[in-house]
Amino acid sequence: MEYTDLVDRRNKVIGVTDIEIAHKLKLYHRVIGIFVFSNEGGLYLQKHKKYGCYDNSVGGHVKVGESDDVAAKRELREELNIEIPVIKLSTFIPKKSKIGHVWSIYEGVLPENWYFKETREVDVLENKKIEEWASLMRKKPEIFTQGVINVMEEYLKKKNILIKGWTI
Repeated sequence: MEYTDLVDRRNKVIGVTDIEIAHKLKLYHRVIGIFVFSNEGGLYLQKHKKYGCYDNSVGGHVKVGESDDVAAKRELREELNIEIPVIKLSTFIPKKSKIGHVWSIYEGVLPENWYFKETREVDVLENKKIEEWASLMRKKPEIFTQGVINVMEEYLKKKNILIKGWTI
């Protein structure tokens, strides 16, 4: 079993819970999502092993007592085997929150000579312009996790990026 902090709508810790129970009962708990970009500005998204859909570049649950920043660094190592600086952009509860996730989202840029090498957690990582990803999300939302759709919506809002016809 994996445990996480149970939080309220203001993201204040109010207890501890098992992630499976948190999902089942839709209890608020913390997750992180990271958009990782190439030097040329392309956004990498992974194809989620478990769900077969596109997902955040990196993401995961924040463990009990762990800060969002520490979780972001841990997830980068686990999923892409990298250590890069990331910037926290927002903490939010999505309008379409299905399982109680309180998201903290980050962005980072990969080193110039970095190339993807399969890890235990990620075997497919694809790079497209953010506009291409957003267009694909609009046309085929079923090939994306709800998590990456939520993160994309918040990311575009926080960065003031306007994409014609963007609504999911």
